[in-house]
Amino acid sequence: MRGIAIFLAIVLAVPPTLALIHFAPIERWETPPGAGPQLTPPNPAAGGWPPYLRRSPTAPSPTPTQTTGVARILVLLIQFSDTAANPSHDGAYFDSRLNSTGGSVRSVRSYYQEVSRGALTLNATIISTWFTSAHPMSYYGADSSTGVDDANGPIYRLVVEAVRLADPSVNFASFDTNGDGVVDHLMVVHAGAGQESNPGQKDLIWSHRWAVLDADPTTPGSQSLTADGVQIYGYTMESEDFVVGTATHEFGHDLGLPDLYDTDGSSHGAGIWDPMAEGSWNGNPAGSSPAHMSAWSLMRLGWVTPTDVTTSLVGTSIDAVETSGKVFRLSIPGSIQEYFLIENRQPLGFDAGLPGSG
Repeated sequence: MRGIAIFLAIVLAVPPTLALIHFAPIERWETPPGAGPQLTPPNPAAGGWPPYLRRSPTAPSPTPTQTTGVARILVLLIQFSDTAANPSHDGAYFDSRLNSTGGSVRSVRSYYQEVSRGALTLNATIISTWFTSAHPMSYYGADSSTGVDDANGPIYRLVVEAVRLADPSVNFASFDTNGDGVVDHLMVVHAGAGQESNPGQKDLIWSHRWAVLDADPTTPGSQSLTADGVQIYGYTMESEDFVVGTATHEFGHDLGLPDLYDTDGSSHGAGIWDPMAEGSWNGNPAGSSPAHMSAWSLMRLGWVTPTDVTTSLVGTSIDAVETSGKVFRLSIPGSIQEYFLIENRQPLGFDAGLPGSG
């Protein structure tokens, strides 16, 4: 996990030309012992984090990947021996949720095109067959007393099963577009509801981003999951009824962003101002209009270049970051790692779900 020393969002009592100020995270990477999956934050309307999750470390964020051009995503669908998929959730349904660029359906693709201001285009290929697991949903979804979806082993075992079921009909090598021997982006969609919308139901699967660390626990050592000569490693997992905000949050991890929420109850982290925190649930219905990335996330992904403030900006007007990409950086005297980022957030596009502006 990327260690976050400080992340502070303050709404200033100033004209709307000055906006949120973020106290930037110190640049440091940490991998906690026994790291687990990076989880979508729970729907606020469904309650907070279960107590046993407040203690759970999360997996390290991946090395930042391609954030411009076209990002290809392979989407596999899997149902369970006791939980069949909704018959209306076919390939066309998921194509609309992931790839549509117009009309009334907001998609993950339209979100990232808007937030990156055209720098990144998502192209999801949905394998429309619902593969069927040999196990009931509770086999993978059951929580232990200390973690989520781990009572019968790590949840990535469901990815292993899905890949092996799909292997005869899918050319996994075609989804390694950069030639590094690893599938670029894999999304596994499972039948049934997600636990992030039902935190108290401990047999459901919590949407997350993780990696296949050991494809065969019966063989000594960690065995890679491979198919068609490439490795399947990082993945995201969502329920069949996922909202745009959930998929947006998890794909943010695939791009290299860390979680910006707080699971110990002491704060809200970045709160509703970033989809890597509670902003993934903005909109009505919840999750339909996830927040734009915060200035720090945009900077990390290379979608904005902050202007360093070296002189007084009193009276300066700041254009809405959603359309201008304008961000100012204020360095802290005597520190080389801490700084403020200033942006003007307005209810434009996906940011229409924000509770305020400025």
